[in-house]
Amino acid sequence: MIPTYVINLKRQPERRALMAKLLADRGIEPIWVDAVDASNPTEQELSQIKRMPNWGPWGEFRGYIKGVNLSHLRAIQAFLDTTHPYGLIMEDDVHISSDMANWLASTDWIPHDADLVKVERWRDDRLYVMRSRAASPYRNRLIRRLESRHVGGAGYILSRGFANRLINQKEFDLAIDHLLFNPAVSELCRGAKIYQVEPALVQQGNEPLALQNNGKARPVSTMSPQSPMSRAQRWHQAWIRGVAELWMLPVFIFRLASMKATLGRIPMARDQ
Repeated sequence: MIPTYVINLKRQPERRALMAKLLADRGIEPIWVDAVDASNPTEQELSQIKRMPNWGPWGEFRGYIKGVNLSHLRAIQAFLDTTHPYGLIMEDDVHISSDMANWLASTDWIPHDADLVKVERWRDDRLYVMRSRAASPYRNRLIRRLESRHVGGAGYILSRGFANRLINQKEFDLAIDHLLFNPAVSELCRGAKIYQVEPALVQQGNEPLALQNNGKARPVSTMSPQSPMSRAQRWHQAWIRGVAELWMLPVFIFRLASMKATLGRIPMARDQ
């Protein structure tokens, strides 16, 4: 079995209840991990935040991102405290494919050299992802090497060896999804062997809604509110990201031209 760690903030019991019902319907028994509350961190959590500078490759490293990162590190440490070779980390706001339990019943399908297996798709259909043309079939899906960045950190399986490398980093100056899945800025990602399951097994968007702003529904936030970025800050961050993406562009073009990779959108299973 691949154990499932689900991150949930204590002051969001509605999310936990919704997720618990979905997991029970899917036949999955979760291990709940208390998220770090960025609005009221403990002294121990504050000491860990020192590993996260206020500025990183993507510009300003904001407080709520540090809270998300610490929450994922807490879940990963819980996995490392076991003897399992692989663990699934999920956030508490996802849809889950009806056959997910079958994928968690065995590790035989995981490529032998895999550090990470992304089981999530990002819900923006404008995102194109580069994957290897070579693929391994399993249960009506394909498993391919991930060759470019893929946004989102709400559903991924990681190996014990990779989890140790991640947890022992000196600094964490990127949001967890960029740290794991963006080779343009993450040395850890560039050194990892990462695979993608498609159609995906997980997608964000399963969350209770708070009625605010004259009856308009808004997703409930799991982190403390943050002041919006100024226009100058947004432009600066966009410029930094653009430079990083251009730096990787020749590599991506070569992979596509050599016919070793293909570019496309990651679908989600139809039952979702």
